[in-house]
Amino acid sequence: MGTIASLHSGLLARTMLAFHRGFPGVTLRSTRGEDDLLGQVEREELDLAVVIRPPGELPENVSWHPLLSKPFVLIAPAGLGARDWRDAITKLPLLRYDRSTVSGRQIDLFLERTGTVIAENVWINFLDTMISLVGEGMGVALIPHYELADTSTQIAIFGLGDETFHRQIGVLTRRIGSSREAEAFVALLHEEAKKEPVAHHR
Repeated sequence: MGTIASLHSGLLARTMLAFHRGFPGVTLRSTRGEDDLLGQVEREELDLAVVIRPPGELPENVSWHPLLSKPFVLIAPAGLGARDWRDAITKLPLLRYDRSTVSGRQIDLFLERTGTVIAENVWINFLDTMISLVGEGMGVALIPHYELADTSTQIAIFGLGDETFHRQIGVLTRRIGSSREAEAFVALLHEEAKKEPVAHHR
């Protein structure tokens, strides 16, 4: 299976544990990546991939199974003293995904739609790194809602109100030739996705 990095420690880890208990004799191989996971499923190099929904039409032999819709929020250092996301985003550099990624393009559209002008961008494609740097006061970031755990006291979370946009997460599988084990893994992913936390923010 292939997956994006931000899902590896939560949803995927829980699903792998549940799958291992039900299929102890099946070997699991998980690879992280952002590029060409769709192509790898289509070429039968992967049984499945847990990804952000790719833009455009899917190949005929690939199916999309929706799992989660995560709202984007703005995170900022806790002591910034901002009133809302519009205030916070003007006070520090924006740490953000590269424009070559699905999330990066979503953020570009959001900034254009809301007429938000950013004075300084810092390009980072790793969610954990963005969260850590925001906690240290380096900037603010637009990220899909995420449990902040150890950094929760260092970071303020601002909802985007009527301007909220979402990260659509799901599973890519082959329409024909998918194994019984792959189908079982997808079913477990759906069960674990129901346990994902609900967003709470300002």
